Amino acid sequence: MDGVMKINCINGTSKTMLLIIEPWAEEYWLESGVSVDIVGCGGAVDGNFEVEYFDGGVIFYG
Repeated sequence: MDGVMKINCINGTSKTMLLIIEPWAEEYWLESGVSVDIVGCGGAVDGNFEVEYFDGGVIFYG
């Protein structure tokens, strides 16, 4: 059975930040105050996301 994982990302900073989704190298710029849901489908039922913060953005691996 394929799993679905969901996590919400909110840009709580006063600046635009870069959101990167791996392993697809998708990049999105999030304005201050913007909230997005990141949904992973098709992985293991007990799968997870790994989150890495860097100056100016965040990377989600999943």
